[in-house]
Amino acid sequence: MDSIGERLRRARLEKGLTLAQIYEKTRISLKNLEAIERDELTHFSSPFFYKSFVRQIAGYLGLEYHSFMADVDAAARLIPEPLMPGQNDAPLPPKATLPECRPKRRMRWLYSLGSLLTMFALCSAAYAAWESARSGLPPQAILAQTAHLSFLP
Repeated sequence: MDSIGERLRRARLEKGLTLAQIYEKTRISLKNLEAIERDELTHFSSPFFYKSFVRQIAGYLGLEYHSFMADVDAAARLIPEPLMPGQNDAPLPPKATLPECRPKRRMRWLYSLGSLLTMFALCSAAYAAWESARSGLPPQAILAQTAHLSFLP
């Protein structure tokens, strides 16, 4: 009896498809497709991925997955389940240490003050230009007229 990989390969070749075309439809990497066709079960980190990939390929090729599901399950049992950290009596990896960071200085108020002073200067310049255009006098004459005013009673 043929292996799962041989059956999938034969069905693919009968339909005249390449592995690249199967990749385009299923988005299973070419390395995984090649490993399935060569029956390299050690390539897969988990039986879940192997079974899922075989199901997708069989569906794309128009094969009845249920006809060789028992063989896929038997093959998937040969793939060891991935271990969780600390599950195999090995010491856990050391915790990563974060680099020491200096706190940022909160100087946002300085940007606000600079923006305020810039706007004040721009508004003053615009007002002086408007006044000189309205009175027909140069800005120096307007300053001379206002210089003799006294604000004291």
